[in-house]
Amino acid sequence: MESQRSDEDEPLDIVQSGRPSDLSGPEAFAHVLDQSNREAAANRAQARELIKALSGVQRSQEYLGTALREERRRSRWLLALLVLAPVAAGAGVWWIADRVDGVKSDIGSRLVRLAADEETARSALATRLEDARLAQLDGDLGALRHDLESTRVALDAERRQVADREKALAAVEGRAESARTEIGAMEWEVKSAKAKAAAQQARADILERRIGDMQAEIDARLKVPAPQPVGGPAASGPSSSAAPDASAKEPKPAEKPTPADAATVEKARTLLNALLQETGEPVRYEFASIGAMGGGSLRDVRVVGSDDQGKVVRTILAARAEVVVERATGTVVLRFYEGRLILGAVEAPFFGGTYGLIVRGDAAKWRGLGLDCVKSN
Repeated sequence: MESQRSDEDEPLDIVQSGRPSDLSGPEAFAHVLDQSNREAAANRAQARELIKALSGVQRSQEYLGTALREERRRSRWLLALLVLAPVAAGAGVWWIADRVDGVKSDIGSRLVRLAADEETARSALATRLEDARLAQLDGDLGALRHDLESTRVALDAERRQVADREKALAAVEGRAESARTEIGAMEWEVKSAKAKAAAQQARADILERRIGDMQAEIDARLKVPAPQPVGGPAASGPSSSAAPDASAKEPKPAEKPTPADAATVEKARTLLNALLQETGEPVRYEFASIGAMGGGSLRDVRVVGSDDQGKVVRTILAARAEVVVERATGTVVLRFYEGRLILGAVEAPFFGGTYGLIVRGDAAKWRGLGLDCVKSN
């Protein structure tokens, strides 16, 4: 029959509802069978669709299960990462901070060691330089002392030669007119000897001044306090170069002057100190005290020499003194007799009983003082 369809057809022809048409007999039965066949085909088609839908649901559920498992696995790793990342970051920060502290402490200890080593090296270098300087000063001082002794010996020899020539000149002067030529030769030898003696005297003065300066420097470096000079505090005054001549006696006490004599003595001391201030030497000299005046000389004098800081470097004590102005050279010499010289802690009598102190200044001013103790040679 045309109304029958295959079981494989799509469920498009659903059993129509309603009352069957008025059929009778086999036609009605056939219609019922056809209707049943259509219902069965529709049911089968619906079952296939349901199976397909269930298969799709199953596949989707399997996909969702697989995706969910992957997502859970990724979530677990992400959770572990979220939990472990701060811990690792904290551990890293702690390790870095500990390392930085260690490096800081190491650098600090190294800096302290370097500073200590540098300070030790500086102290050692300063000590070596100071020792070398002191050794050099000691060597130079010894050499200068040796030169001074040699100069003194030569000066003494020249003085003896001058004395011998003067004696010979005095003996020759008593001879007749025929000895005039010999007298001239003797006079020339005397002048030459005096010039050599003056040169030796100047060299001795220079050497003695250098010895005094080096002795003061050594005393300052060794921090040895200089003893106070005999006779009270020193007053500042101009300096000059000096040289001892020979050993001498102690100064003799002088009689106490009258008030008029004391005023004259004080005036003379003021005039002499005013000229001594014009020398401009590193060591300044000043007449600290004068006992009396008379007979063309000063009695019981004390002359003090101090440096620019007021430290006493030399003290001269003499029973008698005079001022000699050399006309030929224009120099001024303070000559002291029967006394002693004090240099720091060293005290010695005059070599030969006299001591000469060369003073730089205007010879005309010294001659114009009008004092009987100022003489011209």
